[in-house]
Amino acid sequence: MLIASSNFLVPNATIIVEIIAFLIVLLVIGKYVLPVVNGQLEQRQQEIKKALETADLAKVEAEKTRSERDQILSEARHQAREILAKATRQAEQVRDEAQTRGSNGWSRARGRRYPSNASVPWTS
Repeated sequence: MLIASSNFLVPNATIIVEIIAFLIVLLVIGKYVLPVVNGQLEQRQQEIKKALETADLAKVEAEKTRSERDQILSEARHQAREILAKATRQAEQVRDEAQTRGSNGWSRARGRRYPSNASVPWTS
């Protein structure tokens, strides 16, 4: 009998007490701790869900703003091209007018100073 009493596989009273203590701890955790933890988890899930919805709305708003910005930039570039083309046309017109006035003035000045058959000293 001495051999049977030292065998650790044979259940004795301590294992029953340990099982009862484990069940009591399990019940206390299940009744008082788990509801609080589950409540916190659900609250955290709701916060994450709201944050994701807010992020989606911000993404849509950013895309809308980006498209508006692109449209405004496109219009501004178009206006800049029009202004540049208009300025180029005006500059060419002013240049042509100045060139015409200059050549007319030169012809008049040349006609007054030199007779038509006289040679101009600086032209050869």
